[in-house]
Amino acid sequence: MGIRQKLKSLREERGESLQQVADGVGVSRTHIWELESGNKKLNPSFDLVRKLAEHFDVTIEYLMDIQSKMTKDDKALVLFNNIKKLDGRDQEVILGTVKAMMERKKKN
Repeated sequence: MGIRQKLKSLREERGESLQQVADGVGVSRTHIWELESGNKKLNPSFDLVRKLAEHFDVTIEYLMDIQSKMTKDDKALVLFNNIKKLDGRDQEVILGTVKAMMERKKKN
């Protein structure tokens, strides 16, 4: 799956419009549409690929199809980046949950 399919899939998974993604990375809606549709041979700049990866909380390697699946570490990074966006109280709830899981794992 190339960058165009991954972009469309990530955008749809998040329920975002072309405009929301464009606004998030600082390009036009048309440019995002062209990247997704593959109508033109576009080679996005490294800066744009980096912004898209950050926007979707994935690695550049995943987005550029250097690795076909997100690794365990990639998934952990995505989770960490999403947790950082939460308020302190929600972060504490997640931390408590992780601690409880680690304790349970030690017992098994």
